[in-house]
Formats: sequence, structure tokens, C-alpha cells
Amino acid sequence: MTSELELILKNSQNLMRQGKLARAETFLLDRYEKWENHPIINFLLGQVFSLKGDINKSLHYLEIGYQHGKHISSIVVLFAEQLQANNESDQARAVLKLALINSPCDKELLQSFANLCLADQKPLDSLRINSRILLLFPLSEKTHANIAEAYAAVDNYEKSLEHINIAIERDPSSQLRLNRSITLLTLGHYEKGWADYESRLGHDIISSPKRLIRVPRWNREALRDKTILVCSEQGVGDELYFSAYLPKLQGIAGRIILETDPRLVEIFKESLTDLAIFPY
Repeated sequence: MTSELELILKNSQNLMRQGKLARAETFLLDRYEKWENHPIINFLLGQVFSLKGDINKSLHYLEIGYQHGKHISSIVVLFAEQLQANNESDQARAVLKLALINSPCDKELLQSFANLCLADQKPLDSLRINSRILLLFPLSEKTHANIAEAYAAVDNYEKSLEHINIAIERDPSSQLRLNRSITLLTLGHYEKGWADYESRLGHDIISSPKRLIRVPRWNREALRDKTILVCSEQGVGDELYFSAYLPKLQGIAGRIILETDPRLVEIFKESLTDLAIFPY
């Protein structure tokens, strides 16, 4: 790789990490004429447009990158992922299968193919491929996590728990513990499940619903004569479902402030009295 290309790669990736997608796009397009057939430049543009949510432009550049770089796993994987996102699963599968013929032990390609099978509701195929990955890379915590997800998809929650526990031993990330919480709750292990569910607020989860406000979180202490702020986290359906517990909370708290979806404000005001209700 030339020093100029290395500089382009470094600068564009830095811009993407900083979320400066428009600048990354302009930076790459300004240099595109010279490098229009280079797989890495087209891959980078495919990444930018993928992050911007423009799947058509992403696929345009990724296809060019793929034609000139079928041997580069990262290009093949992102191209397949974007094809799948565009409801072209058969084409995505064909792209990955061809790549695996040439590189049958490539971990990135195998994981992508296993994920594609799971997304296509073929968990047994996903289990078969992930088992192969585990033979090749026995210390892969990501593979154990993927196997856990596949077992959950076929309602084998005991085996799912076994593999997610192994993954967490090697990588105690918030996302893995959050995944385990669902399995634990499904199995009826409520105390451990709810404890793990607190991981949804982990700093390493990008989509964490954690509120950055300067008030302490409730830690099960007595609420008599105290005010508690109840914040929404999930979708409207979840808010409606869990609102059934607000009357119970009213019985132990001095005052409740409810922050909710704007669409639910009037509904809650009519059905829940003595609450201060505000849209978020």
C-alpha cells in the first residue's frame, strides 16, 4: 500500500470514528478520480454511505470494491451485509460462499455467513457454521455468544446460557451480560436476570438509554416522602405494558414524575392520577 493511500485510509477512518461522515465523504470523493478502481477507496465510501443510511450508494461503491477485491475479507463481509440489508439474501449468501471456497478457514467470513443464516431464520445452519468456527478458533468469545443466540432461536435456553456464560468469562461486556439477562429471565431466574438487565445502561453500549442527569438512581431504598423520576427506555408498547406497575409505585413513593412518549401523555393523564406527567 502506498504512503498516499495509507494517509487516505487513516484520515477517512478518523473522520468516520468522529462521526464526521459528510467530511469523510467529501474527502474520499475529492480523491476518487485517481483511485476509482481501487478496492479500499470504494470500500471506504461504502462504509461512509452505510453509516449515513444510504444503502443504494453504499452498495454502488461496495460492488466496485468487491469486483476489484474479492480476496479482501472486510470488503466481502460488508458487501454481503449490505446486500442482506437490501433484502438480497441469496446474493449475499452467494458472495460469502464464493469467498469461503477460496478462504475456507477465514474467521471473519465464517462469522458473517453464520450471522446471515441466523438472520434468515436458519439457526441450525448458524449453529453448524459456528461449531466449525469454534473448532478453528476455540478461544473466540464472539463465537460462543453467537452460538448462544442460535440456541435461543430454537428455544434451547439451557445450552444458550451455557455458551453465553463462556463468552462472558472471556469478555464481560455490557452487551453480553444484557444478552444473558434475557435468557435468564426466560428460564425464570429472575434475580440474576434483572441484575444482568442493568447492563443495558453500560457505557460500552452505544444505544444505552442511560440518562445523563445529576440525580442518583433509585437503589431500592425507601421512597416515603421522596420524589422519583420514572424515565421511558423502550418503545410505546413497552411503556404501556410497564405502566401497570406505576400504581404500585404510587403506594410506596411520596411523589412520581413520569417522563413518557409525547403520544402517551394524555392517555396517562386520564388513567393515572396524582402523577406529574411530561413528554420527553
